Amino acid sequence: MRYLETAINCNKSCKPESLVKLFGGREVCTWCPDWALECEARRLLKYKSADRAEALMKREEIRGKEATNALRELMTLIRGKK
Repeated sequence: MRYLETAINCNKSCKPESLVKLFGGREVCTWCPDWALECEARRLLKYKSADRAEALMKREEIRGKEATNALRELMTLIRGKK
């Protein structure tokens, strides 16, 4: 395991083949919470508008306003780049 790296904001040691590039250009491993957040944001952007709003409301009830706002913010950034 001499090729291990640690991603920023990630508590796992990552092999180079498990690194992915985030929207902003930073590389993290597929275990990183930042990668999970980006995957969720990209998936939600594929929903119809009404379904997306409902999904975000449910997430806010479960995770709280701050976490859901971070998701909304990332979705806005990703949508703006397209």
